[in-house]
Amino acid sequence: MDLFKDKIDCVYAYEFPKLNSVYIGRTLMRLKEQRDKQHIFDEKDAVAIFAKQNDIPVPKPKILEQDLTIEEGSKQ
Repeated sequence: MDLFKDKIDCVYAYEFPKLNSVYIGRTLMRLKEQRDKQHIFDEKDAVAIFAKQNDIPVPKPKILEQDLTIEEGSKQ
């Protein structure tokens, strides 16, 4: 596996339309499920904190782009 050439990255968003807010993140596709859980359950995570402060559930993430190289993902 070549971390810099393989298309393994993705860009995602958690949208909070009623609050006019969005969180944009990126992660390796193979770690996506783990990262989703962190955004919901990790008390130090920005998405989890925002949802708790506003007494709303964490929405499902929306994949904006996938199958990106690490460099492409960081630019997006």
